Amino acid sequence: MPLPLELTPGQASVWFGQAARPGSGAYQCAELLTFDSPPDIALLSETISTCLGQIEVLQSVFTTDDSGTPVMAPRPHTYEVEETWVPEDADVIEWCTRQISVRCSGDLSGDLLSGHSIVHLPGRQVGWLARFHHIVGDGLSISAIIRWIAATY
Repeated sequence: MPLPLELTPGQASVWFGQAARPGSGAYQCAELLTFDSPPDIALLSETISTCLGQIEVLQSVFTTDDSGTPVMAPRPHTYEVEETWVPEDADVIEWCTRQISVRCSGDLSGDLLSGHSIVHLPGRQVGWLARFHHIVGDGLSISAIIRWIAATY
């Protein structure tokens, strides 16, 4: 990858939107995927981490160059997958909404770009909570990443 890369018009729009609302988690999107049968948590976690490590945009930092132009440059990151439990009496959607709320300001990299948890839901169900910052992609591309990881698992 040439260093650094200028952002696409869509990424620049998200960058400026985030800059206008520092500390806002408004540019995060997430999916909660549930499993019909319990997954192999160790294998799923390893698969998620390994796949995310292969995605160039998730191995980057979104910042500004010396002239103030928003750019993307390499910054390697290892994504850790957390394992967490939703309290039995919790509203799952509200609980997940609080979990994905990430306050961003300044440079965007690493866990600000994406976060993943294996979630033990009420009723012994297991889910995967996947969060991505919109600067890494739109809904279609994020859905494609999730489908690729699921197929790899």
